[in-house]
Amino acid sequence: MLAGVPGGPSDWTRAGSADRTADAFAAGHGGRAPILVMADPMGSFTGDTECVDSTRFGRAEDYLLTDVPAFVRQRFGASAAPGSLAVAGLSAGGYCALMLSLRHGDVFPTFADYSGTSQPTLDAPGDALRDLFDGDRQAFDAHDPTVLLRTNRYPGLAGWFEVGEQDEQFRADVHRVAEEALRSGMATCVRTRPGGHDFAFWADAFRDSLPWLSARLGLTPVPPEAADVCAPAGA
Repeated sequence: MLAGVPGGPSDWTRAGSADRTADAFAAGHGGRAPILVMADPMGSFTGDTECVDSTRFGRAEDYLLTDVPAFVRQRFGASAAPGSLAVAGLSAGGYCALMLSLRHGDVFPTFADYSGTSQPTLDAPGDALRDLFDGDRQAFDAHDPTVLLRTNRYPGLAGWFEVGEQDEQFRADVHRVAEEALRSGMATCVRTRPGGHDFAFWADAFRDSLPWLSARLGLTPVPPEAADVCAPAGA
């Protein structure tokens, strides 16, 4: 579970109520629920790596792909079976979740993107192409979901997209990326409901998607309500 910028891992419990949401879900499913991991690929409250490896900010992508799964399996006995990992994020973390799944579907075949950006983005005066990719447009494009979805097929992936009706800055981007995801062959769930770009919305978005995420991880049955917002691969 990845936070936004500015922000940090504790946002998910401090403001996003993810712990209470997960406890309630587990209580309703005989104790079965995903292990929640609030990883920190940014390094500080205002840091922004966009979850990629860069000479300036370090190897955030490798940390999420290698170090975090290894730690969780060693510490908590998490499954190492294919399809046992999902990644979810809000705002900048939503971009990270989408990007990681598109680039590394063998590790993260399931993702949830809550109000995410559609491309690598740094707040001004930062510039993602310059600061993250040393001006290498090919490397930028290799981490740009809008490029990846146009040029590849993803029939093995599944994504949940959720954005607020009042989130004018991000709503159009999320809808466009979700449409491209469906065209790429991905199983795609899309929900737009009242809300803005804030933790009141993200707390509900995680609660909305958790039954679907748990089902994708093979822990609990597919929720009936998923049929209202999800289209299967190839639809």
